[in-house]
Amino acid sequence: MKRKSMLLLGVIMGIVCLILAGCNQADTGTQTAPSEHPNEEVGDGILIVYFSYTGNTREMAEYIGQNTGGTVVEIVAQLPYTAADTDYNDSASRCQIERRTDARPEISQETYDRIEMADYKTVFIGYPMWNGEEPMIIRTFIESYGELKDKDVYTFSSSGSSSPVSMNAAMKTRYGETNIVSNLHLTSAALPQAESRIQTWLAESGLLKEEENILYLKINGTVLTARLADNTTAKALIEELKKGDITIDMHDYGNMEKVGTLGVTLPNNNETIQTEAGDIIWYANSELVLYYDTNRWNFTRVGKIENITGEELKAILGDGNVTVTLSLTK
Repeated sequence: MKRKSMLLLGVIMGIVCLILAGCNQADTGTQTAPSEHPNEEVGDGILIVYFSYTGNTREMAEYIGQNTGGTVVEIVAQLPYTAADTDYNDSASRCQIERRTDARPEISQETYDRIEMADYKTVFIGYPMWNGEEPMIIRTFIESYGELKDKDVYTFSSSGSSSPVSMNAAMKTRYGETNIVSNLHLTSAALPQAESRIQTWLAESGLLKEEENILYLKINGTVLTARLADNTTAKALIEELKKGDITIDMHDYGNMEKVGTLGVTLPNNNETIQTEAGDIIWYANSELVLYYDTNRWNFTRVGKIENITGEELKAILGDGNVTVTLSLTK
């Protein structure tokens, strides 16, 4: 009898375990909020997160990522927004209801899975302005990570024409313990200059990535920007310029170029090249050449001056001899 009772008890326990296991399995489909680790060491990386509906904020986020080297992650709503949802002129629209009820729309688990917040010290948060405020899903994100109190937070936003002053002030008040350093806001009219505006903002914030493949040429009061080639010649030139600027006296040759002795030794990567206006060429193991016209020869391309025509470059270089300073900084 005891044996039968024990067997019956074992069956019952087994059924209970299966039921509990099934419940736990069902729960795995629910959203998992990011865990907080207050004593975990914080990395010094840069995270750029953004919520975008029309694509304007996405474009800003991508520029910030390119110019900081940071990780870009889109904030995706668990329930995607439609055009009707975002019509804040309609009091019955989703965005207006969320605003009135102080809602916290759910973020997709995929977004959370892409972020290891402990890796980042600096966090950029981007969003469009909806009816004078940030979308409520931005509040969901900030509060999901303990209001990002241990981060340096930079916000960027976009709108048709509205000013962000009230929105920014309200956000700083709402999250008073969060270090919101600054905001960059672009209206539709300013979007064509987005990359330039972002670069200036990042430079002022000390977050603009230093590009080792950029060379500045200072000629007669004008600063030209060149993108260097990916070869050992250009890399060796960068190493020389890290020691200090290099100034070259250059003269005309063949009514197609200015040429001068660099004064340092660089490796060759010679190939037959058809030059274009703006090409920077290394020639004969000692000469640096700036082309404002075409030529075809066997030599090494060091880089190319950007956004300039041959006529414009020739006018800047002038007639006769000219002094050109090469630098890694403006």
